[in-house]
Amino acid sequence: MVEHTKKYKKKILIGFLIITIPCILLAFPDIEGSDNRRLLIAVDLFPSFLASDKNIHNKIDIDDKLHVVIAYQYDQQTAEDMAQRLKNLGKIRGIPLTVKSLTVNDIEHSNNEKIAGIFISESMIPLKPIINKSIVNQFIVFSPFEGDVEKGATGGLYITEKILPYININTMNLAKINMKSFFLRVSKKYE
Repeated sequence: MVEHTKKYKKKILIGFLIITIPCILLAFPDIEGSDNRRLLIAVDLFPSFLASDKNIHNKIDIDDKLHVVIAYQYDQQTAEDMAQRLKNLGKIRGIPLTVKSLTVNDIEHSNNEKIAGIFISESMIPLKPIINKSIVNQFIVFSPFEGDVEKGATGGLYITEKILPYININTMNLAKINMKSFFLRVSKKYE
Protein backbone atom coordinates (compact mmCIF):
# COMPACT_ATOMS: atom_id res chain seq x y z
CA MET A 1 0.00 0.00 0.00
CA VAL A 2 2.82 2.41 0.92
CA GLU A 3 4.70 1.58 -2.29
CA HIS A 4 1.53 2.19 -4.31
CA THR A 5 1.08 5.60 -2.63
CA LYS A 6 4.70 6.55 -3.41
CA LYS A 7 4.28 5.59 -7.06
CA TYR A 8 1.04 7.57 -7.20
CA LYS A 9 2.72 10.68 -5.71
CA LYS A 10 5.59 10.37 -8.17
CA LYS A 11 3.16 10.12 -11.09
CA ILE A 12 1.26 13.17 -9.85
CA LEU A 13 4.47 15.23 -9.55
CA ILE A 14 5.67 14.19 -13.00
CA GLY A 15 2.22 14.84 -14.47
CA PHE A 16 2.12 18.26 -12.81
CA LEU A 17 5.52 19.16 -14.29
CA ILE A 18 4.62 17.85 -17.73
CA ILE A 19 1.36 19.82 -17.81
CA THR A 20 2.55 23.02 -16.09
CA ILE A 21 5.72 23.72 -18.04
CA PRO A 22 4.18 23.75 -21.55
CA CYS A 23 1.23 25.80 -20.24
CA ILE A 24 3.61 28.45 -18.94
CA LEU A 25 5.44 28.60 -22.24
CA LEU A 26 2.18 28.81 -24.20
CA ALA A 27 0.71 31.44 -21.90
CA PHE A 28 3.71 33.74 -22.35
CA PRO A 29 4.78 33.35 -25.99
CA ASP A 30 6.00 36.94 -26.22
CA ILE A 31 8.58 36.56 -23.47
CA GLU A 32 12.03 36.85 -24.95
CA GLY A 33 15.20 35.27 -23.65
CA SER A 34 15.89 31.97 -22.03
CA ASP A 35 16.43 33.58 -18.60
CA ASN A 36 12.85 34.88 -18.55
CA ARG A 37 11.46 31.50 -19.57
CA ARG A 38 13.59 29.80 -16.94
CA LEU A 39 12.31 32.26 -14.30
CA LEU A 40 8.67 31.55 -15.11
CA ILE A 41 9.19 27.81 -15.04
CA ALA A 42 11.27 28.00 -11.88
CA VAL A 43 8.91 30.20 -9.87
CA ASP A 44 6.20 27.57 -10.41
CA LEU A 45 8.58 24.73 -9.45
CA PHE A 46 10.02 26.48 -6.37
CA PRO A 47 6.96 25.79 -4.14
CA SER A 48 7.37 22.06 -4.87
CA PHE A 49 10.95 22.27 -3.61
CA LEU A 50 9.76 23.95 -0.41
CA ALA A 51 6.90 21.48 0.04
CA SER A 52 9.32 18.56 -0.34
CA ASP A 53 11.38 19.71 2.64
CA LYS A 54 10.46 17.23 5.38
CA ASN A 55 11.36 19.82 8.02
CA ILE A 56 9.25 22.64 6.60
CA HIS A 57 7.21 22.88 9.81
CA ASN A 58 10.41 23.75 11.71
CA LYS A 59 10.77 26.79 9.44
CA ILE A 60 7.52 28.42 10.51
CA ASP A 61 8.28 31.75 12.18
CA ILE A 62 6.64 33.13 15.33
CA ASP A 63 3.92 34.65 13.13
CA ASP A 64 2.92 31.10 12.03
CA LYS A 65 4.02 31.74 8.44
CA LEU A 66 6.70 30.54 6.07
CA HIS A 67 9.04 33.33 5.04
CA VAL A 68 10.24 33.24 1.45
CA VAL A 69 12.68 35.76 -0.01
CA ILE A 70 13.16 36.74 -3.64
CA ALA A 71 16.81 37.79 -4.03
CA TYR A 72 17.87 40.42 -6.54
CA GLN A 73 20.87 42.65 -7.26
CA TYR A 74 19.63 45.31 -9.69
CA ASP A 75 16.27 44.28 -11.17
CA GLN A 76 13.77 44.94 -8.40
CA GLN A 77 10.79 44.82 -10.78
CA THR A 78 11.45 41.22 -11.82
CA ALA A 79 11.89 40.28 -8.16
CA GLU A 80 8.57 41.92 -7.31
CA ASP A 81 6.87 40.10 -10.20
CA MET A 82 8.20 36.75 -8.94
CA ALA A 83 7.17 37.65 -5.37
CA GLN A 84 3.63 38.41 -6.53
CA ARG A 85 3.36 35.03 -8.27
CA LEU A 86 4.33 33.30 -5.02
CA LYS A 87 2.03 35.51 -2.93
CA ASN A 88 -0.85 34.45 -5.18
CA LEU A 89 -0.12 30.86 -4.18
CA GLY A 90 -0.96 31.80 -0.58
CA LYS A 91 0.10 28.61 1.18
CA ILE A 92 2.54 25.74 0.95
CA ARG A 93 1.44 22.49 2.59
CA GLY A 94 -1.32 24.46 4.30
CA ILE A 95 1.09 26.99 5.82
CA PRO A 96 0.53 30.68 4.94
CA LEU A 97 3.36 32.44 3.07
CA THR A 98 5.06 35.77 3.57
CA VAL A 99 7.06 36.74 0.49
CA LYS A 100 9.40 39.70 0.21
CA SER A 101 12.06 40.91 -2.20
CA LEU A 102 15.50 41.75 -0.83
CA THR A 103 18.87 42.66 -2.29
CA VAL A 104 21.77 40.31 -1.71
CA ASN A 105 23.27 42.91 0.64
CA ASP A 106 20.04 43.06 2.67
CA ILE A 107 19.98 39.26 2.92
CA GLU A 108 23.61 39.08 3.97
CA HIS A 109 23.10 41.65 6.75
CA SER A 110 19.62 40.59 7.87
CA ASN A 111 18.90 39.12 11.26
CA ASN A 112 18.43 35.41 11.52
CA GLU A 113 14.67 35.25 11.09
CA LYS A 114 13.46 31.85 9.98
CA ILE A 115 13.49 31.56 6.21
CA ALA A 116 12.00 28.62 4.34
CA GLY A 117 13.75 29.48 1.10
CA ILE A 118 15.34 32.06 -1.14
CA PHE A 119 14.57 32.30 -4.84
CA ILE A 120 17.29 33.90 -7.00
CA SER A 121 15.64 36.21 -9.55
CA GLU A 122 18.72 37.44 -11.47
CA SER A 123 21.68 35.73 -13.03
CA MET A 124 25.13 36.78 -11.87
CA ILE A 125 24.07 37.39 -8.26
CA PRO A 126 26.92 36.69 -5.83
CA LEU A 127 25.70 33.39 -4.41
CA LYS A 128 28.41 32.66 -1.84
CA PRO A 129 27.02 34.84 1.00
CA ILE A 130 23.49 33.52 0.43
CA ILE A 131 24.63 29.90 0.29
CA ASN A 132 26.72 30.33 3.45
CA LYS A 133 23.70 31.81 5.25
CA SER A 134 21.51 28.95 3.99
CA ILE A 135 23.90 26.35 5.37
CA VAL A 136 23.99 28.00 8.80
CA ASN A 137 20.22 28.64 8.92
CA GLN A 138 19.13 25.50 7.06
CA PHE A 139 17.01 26.82 4.22
CA ILE A 140 16.75 26.16 0.48
CA VAL A 141 18.41 28.44 -2.08
CA PHE A 142 16.76 27.94 -5.46
CA SER A 143 18.20 29.39 -8.66
CA PRO A 144 16.83 28.83 -12.16
CA PHE A 145 20.07 29.98 -13.81
CA GLU A 146 22.58 27.68 -15.49
CA GLY A 147 25.60 26.86 -13.38
CA ASP A 148 24.20 28.07 -10.05
CA VAL A 149 23.44 24.58 -8.71
CA GLU A 150 27.04 23.64 -9.51
CA LYS A 151 28.16 26.79 -7.60
CA GLY A 152 26.25 25.64 -4.52
CA ALA A 153 22.58 26.62 -4.84
CA THR A 154 20.47 23.91 -3.21
CA GLY A 155 18.16 23.56 -6.19
CA GLY A 156 17.37 24.68 -9.69
CA LEU A 157 16.30 23.43 -13.10
CA TYR A 158 17.85 20.77 -15.29
CA ILE A 159 16.67 21.25 -18.86
CA THR A 160 17.22 18.77 -21.68
CA GLU A 161 14.34 17.29 -23.68
CA LYS A 162 12.40 17.53 -20.42
CA ILE A 163 12.60 19.74 -17.35
CA LEU A 164 13.62 18.22 -14.04
CA PRO A 165 14.28 19.61 -10.58
CA TYR A 166 18.05 19.86 -10.08
CA ILE A 167 19.51 19.34 -6.59
CA ASN A 168 22.98 19.98 -5.16
CA ILE A 169 23.31 17.04 -2.77
CA ASN A 170 26.37 18.47 -0.99
CA THR A 171 24.70 21.81 -0.16
CA MET A 172 21.50 20.06 0.81
CA ASN A 173 23.42 17.86 3.26
CA LEU A 174 25.46 20.77 4.66
CA ALA A 175 22.23 22.73 5.28
CA LYS A 176 20.66 19.61 6.83
CA ILE A 177 17.74 19.75 4.43
CA ASN A 178 15.88 16.47 4.29
CA MET A 179 13.83 16.16 1.09
CA LYS A 180 11.00 13.70 0.51
CA SER A 181 12.23 10.58 -1.24
CA PHE A 182 9.80 10.75 -4.19
CA PHE A 183 11.05 14.27 -4.98
CA LEU A 184 14.65 13.11 -4.86
CA ARG A 185 13.88 10.22 -7.19
CA VAL A 186 12.44 12.47 -9.91
CA SER A 187 15.28 15.02 -9.61
CA LYS A 188 18.63 15.30 -11.36
CA LYS A 189 21.36 15.30 -8.72
CA TYR A 190 24.65 17.19 -8.67
CA GLU A 191 27.16 15.60 -6.28
